[in-house]
Amino acid sequence: MKTAWLLIFASLGLMSCSKSTVVFEQQAQEVLQATKCGDVESSLWNLYHQSLDVYGDLPTHEELDQALRDLDPSWISLMHQHLDVVQKYFQSFSGPAKEELSALEIGAQLNEAQIQVQRDLEVVRQEIKRVKALSPSSNCSLKVVSRNVPGLLLGNQKAFRTSYQSCEVFQRAALNRNSPELQGISITGQHPDGVGRRRVIGDLALVQRTHPYVAGVTYAQACRKVSENPLIYDYGGKPYTENTNNSALDFFRDMGTGTKVLGIDCSGYVFSVIATGGLKIHPQRTMKANLVHGINARMYMNPEGNGLTCFRKINVGQSGTLRAGDIMAGPGHVVIIDRVGTDPLGIQSAVQRNNCSSVSSQNFDFTITQSSPSKGGVGINRYEARDYLIDSAVWRAGLEAYARQACEAILKKTDVPARATDFQVIRHLGTADCMNSLSIALVGESCVSFCP
Repeated sequence: MKTAWLLIFASLGLMSCSKSTVVFEQQAQEVLQATKCGDVESSLWNLYHQSLDVYGDLPTHEELDQALRDLDPSWISLMHQHLDVVQKYFQSFSGPAKEELSALEIGAQLNEAQIQVQRDLEVVRQEIKRVKALSPSSNCSLKVVSRNVPGLLLGNQKAFRTSYQSCEVFQRAALNRNSPELQGISITGQHPDGVGRRRVIGDLALVQRTHPYVAGVTYAQACRKVSENPLIYDYGGKPYTENTNNSALDFFRDMGTGTKVLGIDCSGYVFSVIATGGLKIHPQRTMKANLVHGINARMYMNPEGNGLTCFRKINVGQSGTLRAGDIMAGPGHVVIIDRVGTDPLGIQSAVQRNNCSSVSSQNFDFTITQSSPSKGGVGINRYEARDYLIDSAVWRAGLEAYARQACEAILKKTDVPARATDFQVIRHLGTADCMNSLSIALVGESCVSFCP
């Protein structure tokens, strides 16, 4: 693959320029700047991603040296150490490399190989900090912008409205058991992982008439006409991103991680909400768009162990149960709670009767936002939780277990860590070090910037 690219450059008369200089120029400049002020490791990951996207593999030592030729040799040695750790991991890995590269950067530890590589990376990371501390100080051109960040709930509204380019869609009634099915979607086969399905738009006019967030929408002049190319559920689909620290998230450009239709999966949506809400996933790591490729639903089930240390598993009981802004996750799905009633888990009557075993999901009173294949493949949607759980036995059992634990804790006038098999609810810490100075931009967000 690399030979083919060299031939292309030669045919364009570009052989006088180094391959690394042409392809890695922006990422290399980020690394150079970061050694003075910024996140060195984050910028180095960006360079790896660029190599992977263009050439299909990681850079060699020689290509890294050429791209970073202006760096001090001590820095180059550290870059080699970091690259060696990542290359060693990928020698025995087979699978979607872009997703795995982002997962390593985030800090995923879902298996023994990931656990070991995180240990090895931490050694290099500490050495980077030591060398940077000894480097001569210089004026940093990067400025931290102080402002009020919107948080997860407003980030959810912003992402939802931006994806459909409409202010009013978020106010439409949430889907429920009686909502009609989306029509016009065709299933063409299985995703390469053998789990998800591939969906395409088979009848555009039918989709336009039956999609709950496309039908009847009038678009302002500054907005994209989403109805002409509607977003639907795309298993494995992620927003398009560039390999830079300041890249935006783009719902309207296909990344190629799912099918060719526009649309994103559950983890792609939840990450987009976190990012555009001005939140971090880890207090010491740069929050950037291309991390969207590395987070799956399972990682949210154990946030502290997978690099998502700005989140914690919730306690339930006397101090409360679910809150709007909580994230619910299982092995294959993740959603955001966007609205809660006064008794979201329906436990007040059970507490009054001193009978926590009577808790039922049919008494739940909260709404979720998600990207899912619900109702024929809608994609990004809002759904009444009690109705959504009818078709999800694992989640229903998990939430009912939470509700019983909350009920029993209230009777004992205490709080307990809520736990369930194959299910978890987590909450963002909201501390200063877990807030981003700026929200990550969404392409097309200006269309809905004046929404009430």
